[in-house]
Amino acid sequence: MTSNQEHMTKSLIAAGWTEDRAQTLRKGNWIVVFDTSSWMILATDTTPRVYDVPVPQSDSANLTQWTVGLIEHLLETHDGGEA
Repeated sequence: MTSNQEHMTKSLIAAGWTEDRAQTLRKGNWIVVFDTSSWMILATDTTPRVYDVPVPQSDSANLTQWTVGLIEHLLETHDGGEA
C-alpha cells in the first residue's frame, strides 16, 4: 500500500468506514477497493463496480477530505440512500 493509499484509508476510517480486508473498506453496503494503481474502485454489495476514483496525493489534506465526500456522494446517489 502506498503512502497516499494509507492516508486515504485513515481519512475514510475517520469518516466511519471500516477495514473489511486488505486494501478494502466498507461502510454499510458500500465498498472501496484500492486497485494496484492509484485508483479506488467504488462498489456496493449488488454492483461490483460503480465508479473509479483516483487516490489523492497525501500532501493535499483538503483534496483527501473532498474525495471522501465525493465517494460517499457517488455511492449514495447510486444506491438511493445512505449506507
